[in-house]
Amino acid sequence: MSAGLSMQELSSWLGVRSDTVQDWCSGRRPVPKGVFEQLGDLVAKQSSEACRLGPELRGDLDTAVRLLLHSDVDAQRNGWPTAAAFNLSVMRGWSLHRAS
Repeated sequence: MSAGLSMQELSSWLGVRSDTVQDWCSGRRPVPKGVFEQLGDLVAKQSSEACRLGPELRGDLDTAVRLLLHSDVDAQRNGWPTAAAFNLSVMRGWSLHRAS
């Protein structure tokens, strides 16, 4: 998923069964409007975090790697659904400001 969530992570975050998410992704069932809104909010949060972190990282990969979260528990304590969702923001911030 573009927000950095696997189907399993998405189903857990949304509180739905994994086969429901599979049905949405395959087109067998329509995706509820609320799910699109939640994903949109997450992508907006990721973009905002990437823009905030970018100047701090100054394209330094070592600094970016130190910021990465290794546990979903840590991510959830900081308001993220998964470590992968936060880590995607870090890497986007790094890529925005890396040396050309």
